[in-house]
Amino acid sequence: MKKLLFFSLAALVAFPSCDSNKDGDAEKPLTLSATSITGLPALPAGHTYEVWAFAMDSDMEPATVIAKAPLSNGGFSITLPAPPPTGTLLPPVQFDIPADDAGLKIAIVLLAGIVDEDPEEGGLIYYGSKNVFMYYVYANQAFKADGKGVDYNDGSETRTTFSLDCKAGWNMAVMVDSDNLVTTAIPSGLKWMTE
Repeated sequence: MKKLLFFSLAALVAFPSCDSNKDGDAEKPLTLSATSITGLPALPAGHTYEVWAFAMDSDMEPATVIAKAPLSNGGFSITLPAPPPTGTLLPPVQFDIPADDAGLKIAIVLLAGIVDEDPEEGGLIYYGSKNVFMYYVYANQAFKADGKGVDYNDGSETRTTFSLDCKAGWNMAVMVDSDNLVTTAIPSGLKWMTE
């Protein structure tokens, strides 16, 4: 697979570029905006550049596009629908998240920069810091999950520690060191970055 431009966005409360979901409204869309991405290379003319919001599948791979927006002048504004499409909402156990609330369904979303509508083209861009990047988690109801999940993929075992306290609707979560997904301890000093 060629490079894919990945975006993960600003904190819901700490950064003014995101609408807040303080009240836990499951029907409130979330608009995410960026005006500057540090290190973003010049985008050659003659191509289209967009930001796509991907709902992740149970293997945490980008699966379903739920929103698109143009990437221009080094920035974008994209709105995540609430609720996201039905097929993107899965029980938390599908993501190895230790939460078994009756009827709970979640979607985990990552933003990616796309060149000429080809998901195989681009380069890595994310909101975070070294070893930290953002996801957005939609929940159809409030839930908490603390503990470890274990995933057996291709004969190897991956353990992820979860510390999630999500309201109904959209929530921000950070992945730290590729094995800790948290909403409860968002680090400071995060910024738009490229690799």
